[in-house]
Amino acid sequence: MLATGPRREPNPVLLAKIGRIALRRLGEALDPTGLKPRHIAAMTALREHPSSQSALSEATGVDAAKLVGVLNDLESEGLVTRKRDKDDRRRHTVELSELGHARLAGVDAAVRAVENDLFAGLDAAQRAYLGALLVHIAENAAPGPCDAEEIAAPR
Repeated sequence: MLATGPRREPNPVLLAKIGRIALRRLGEALDPTGLKPRHIAAMTALREHPSSQSALSEATGVDAAKLVGVLNDLESEGLVTRKRDKDDRRRHTVELSELGHARLAGVDAAVRAVENDLFAGLDAAQRAYLGALLVHIAENAAPGPCDAEEIAAPR
């Protein structure tokens, strides 16, 4: 049953609070893999197709300068490849490697476990509706990259 009494915190404060909790739990769940939430954000964005670094920065909300460090981490582990764009040599195209696809598939269970824990009080319909609302909010939020540390699990 959902609480119907007066709200204690404004929605932005509540979203920030939930975000910190979610990042902490996701970071803890990912610890055994050696990956961080910022790595998963980039890898998930690359799951379906390669991307330019600038488009990846936009998709993940990570500042382009900070994204370079995230991609360096992933590239050193063989999880992504970066190649110069054949049409524009100034641009790099980033692609998830076969190892990256396998590693991402391996962490899907950890991500689902965190989601199940966070949404334990919701039934399937409520989870679906919440997911749709979160996507809508994310799509309508003011765009712009953030500091990569903002999507790193706090320690």
